[in-house]
Amino acid sequence: MRKTTIIAAAAIFAACFLPVRSHASETAPDAAAEAYERGKAHAARSDWGAALPEFEASLGLAEGADDQAGVARALNAAGIACMNLADYGRALSFFGRSRDVREATGDKIGAASTLHMMGLVHAQMGDWEKALASYGQSLAEKESIGDKQGAAESLHNIGDIRRIMGDYAGALAAFERSLKLKEETGQRLRTASSLNGMGAAYADLGQYARALGFFERTQSLMVEAGNKAGVAESLNNIGVIHARSGDYAKALSFFEQSLASRKDWDGPRGMAGAFINIGGAHRNLGKHDRARSYYDEAYRLQKDLGDKAAMARLLVNQSENARDGGDAEGSAAFAESALAAASESGSPEAIIAARGALGLALADAGRRDEALALFRSVVEATETLRAMLADSANRTSFLETKLSLYETMASLLVQRRNGAEAFTAVESIKARTFLDEFSHARLARAEAPADMLDRKRQLEARMKWLREKAR
Repeated sequence: MRKTTIIAAAAIFAACFLPVRSHASETAPDAAAEAYERGKAHAARSDWGAALPEFEASLGLAEGADDQAGVARALNAAGIACMNLADYGRALSFFGRSRDVREATGDKIGAASTLHMMGLVHAQMGDWEKALASYGQSLAEKESIGDKQGAAESLHNIGDIRRIMGDYAGALAAFERSLKLKEETGQRLRTASSLNGMGAAYADLGQYARALGFFERTQSLMVEAGNKAGVAESLNNIGVIHARSGDYAKALSFFEQSLASRKDWDGPRGMAGAFINIGGAHRNLGKHDRARSYYDEAYRLQKDLGDKAAMARLLVNQSENARDGGDAEGSAAFAESALAAASESGSPEAIIAARGALGLALADAGRRDEALALFRSVVEATETLRAMLADSANRTSFLETKLSLYETMASLLVQRRNGAEAFTAVESIKARTFLDEFSHARLARAEAPADMLDRKRQLEARMKWLREKAR
């Protein structure tokens, strides 16, 4: 599942390049406004290199005339241009100055919008904590002035970031709040992004039927709205669900439809995601050379974007594809690169995937002690993420997506003649899964069935014995 955290440039343009509203008659403000409009024209064509000098010219003229509204407007526009040019340091500098001016002049709406843009930049840089902080500040400002539409957008982006960080409960809560606000304010077509986020979170939790329902609802809304980007994303995500459900031929069909609909308009991030998913389908169909060619094309695009978490996930795919094709050396090299990128990104899911891939490569090379150490760290990290989920059904489905990690660790333990620990690991995960199911059943009805109660007591006793055995 491609984890999209950044709204499209066209949407940013529509939301943040506001009409000039100046009552001043001085030449300088008029000239500043003219430069700003020229920059907007370049931005509308995505010619950010030409737009930036115009916005900087507008800034200088507005500063010279002490036109604070013009200064804030030009700073914000220059920040957007730098963000689209991947000059993130300058983007944050422009946005920070714009926020300060807007706060000083009492422009709460403008300050909230600028904080939101700072969150987008931090997200593009992979600095999730700072992105969350900026979105949270923006949300608080919007709520204080009763801006429900703006609050819905901030909540959606908070949901995206929490999902990337592995906080699925927090992500779903944010998406649900965003969806409710959009429905309250009559934004029916814009509910699609919230539905899409919920589908992605449920897919990460392994609840594929539920995820598919959200993605299909999203696709219907996008078709109705004539949103080509949204249709392409929906086709992609429906393909992901079919792939995770094991129907790779059907998944490939959806991925190819998504790619075909992107070619005339999409940027490198979207195209890279499409190439990755087509490569994955070919890999699962046993066409490893074709998979490698699509992965290589995706990596070329992602390297320029600098998204370390996305690069790590792609390199894990490359490692798995090489391993499936019998290239053990290539598999290990890709896995090591994946772990380096994942560690830089700080994404727990990316780190888990990269450590798992490297563990498999090391095991294939006969370095079982090193592989086992990696898998122990993977299981520990997985347990940490699982513990963050409050809902027992979500804990169960999430754990089911990670069963292969536990099974691989158990296999390595058996090979080292440590059968007791292997038995403990496998039996403990089975017991925890059942106890989560038991908890969910009690929430769904007044009392759990008698046979489930008996099994619960037996498993609790079994787990106690296992813990004592493992000491």
